[in-house]
Amino acid sequence: MATVVNPPRDTFYLTVKRVADVCISVCLLALFAPLFAFVALIIAVESKGGVFFRQVRVGKNGRHFRIIKFRTMVANAESLGPQITAAADERMTRLGRVLRATKIDELPQLANVLIGDMSLVGPRPQVPRYVRHFPPAAREVILSVLPGITGPTAILFRHEESILDARPNPETFYVDVLVPIKCELDMEYVRRQSFWNDVRALCATVGLIVRGIVHRILRRPIGRSIELSQRQTAVIEQYNSDHLVYTNFSESRAVIEFAEVS
Repeated sequence: MATVVNPPRDTFYLTVKRVADVCISVCLLALFAPLFAFVALIIAVESKGGVFFRQVRVGKNGRHFRIIKFRTMVANAESLGPQITAAADERMTRLGRVLRATKIDELPQLANVLIGDMSLVGPRPQVPRYVRHFPPAAREVILSVLPGITGPTAILFRHEESILDARPNPETFYVDVLVPIKCELDMEYVRRQSFWNDVRALCATVGLIVRGIVHRILRRPIGRSIELSQRQTAVIEQYNSDHLVYTNFSESRAVIEFAEVS
C-alpha cells in the first residue's frame, strides 16, 4: 500500500469545527424534534419495520460506526438488493421517496455528529464494501478526517439516484466510475479544507434543500447537472460507449444533464 502523508491541519480549525459541530447539532436536534416525532409516526403507520435505518459505515482512521437515517425502504431492504439506491428502486416506500427528495431522511445523522462519529461537513461515509475499492492513496487521505453529512462531493452528486437509475447495472457503474471520481473530489476537499469552505458547503446545502422542497411543493421540474473535469467526463463517456448508454453531455462544459424524475 502506498504511504501518503496526511495534509497538515490547523489545530485551531479542528477545535472550532468540533465546537461548531456540537453546538449546531444540539440546536438542530432540538429545533427538529417535533418534525422527528411527526416523521417517525408516519413511518411507523405506513409500513412495517423500525423508524430508523442503521448501517455500518467507515469513519475516521477506518473505524466502523453505525450511521442513523430515517427508514425510507421496506424492512430488510439490504437483503433484497444492492447497497446503493437508484431513483426507481422498488424497495423505497412512498414516504421514503419524499424523505429522500427533501433530504429529511438524513437529519438523524445529527446524532452521529453530536457523539463524534461524523462532522457536519466532510466526505460522505461509505460502507466497508465500497471503501475496499478506494485507491490506496485516496483511502489514506479521505479516512484521515471525520466523514460528513454534507460536503462538496455530496452536493455535486445530490441527484446520484437518478444517475444510477439510467444505468443497466447501477452497482457496477457506481464502483467502476463514481467511486474513483468521488475519491478525487473528497481528496481535494481534505487538502483544501478550511472553516470558510465548510461554511460555504453548509450554506449551499441549506439553499439546495429549501429549493428542492419549494420545487416539490410547486411541482416544478428541477434541472439536474453535475460539473466534472474533462478527464472525469471522458471516463463516463467511455463507460457509456462500452455499455451502450446514452447521456446528454454539454459541449460548453463538462456537465452531465438529467431529466427530472416525477
